[in-house]
Amino acid sequence: MKKPSQDWLKILIAVGIVSVIMTGAVIRSVKNFVREIDATVASLVINDVDISQIPDGTYTGSHDFKIVAAEVNVEVKGGRIVAVDILTHTTGRGRLGETVVDEVLEKQSLSVDAVTGATASSKAILKAIENALTAQTPAAEAE
Repeated sequence: MKKPSQDWLKILIAVGIVSVIMTGAVIRSVKNFVREIDATVASLVINDVDISQIPDGTYTGSHDFKIVAAEVNVEVKGGRIVAVDILTHTTGRGRLGETVVDEVLEKQSLSVDAVTGATASSKAILKAIENALTAQTPAAEAE
């Protein structure tokens, strides 16, 4: 049986070193991306809306963090939010954030706490509701 040549050993070592360097670069990039998202989520301000001033209707709004996004329909009747339908909610593990809608309906306010463990999802949904109410973009009519 032949011994591997030293050239093959050098190539193997070089490939190993390059692999370690590339893995480190990918990990650093992912950490920076996560830090950026965390900072964006932390700094997002959810403004309360005077619902009594919103005309009756169903309005669509959305908000998008790079890895978490939400689109909602908000139905207003008689100066109250009567329904919030989550049309889309792109999330990793933040489905629990959808329960923030129950708080909004109960308190008739966007000044509610984000759901622990699903802060980004909660805030994306709250901002989508705010955007729906402030832009007052009518929801598409069902065909």
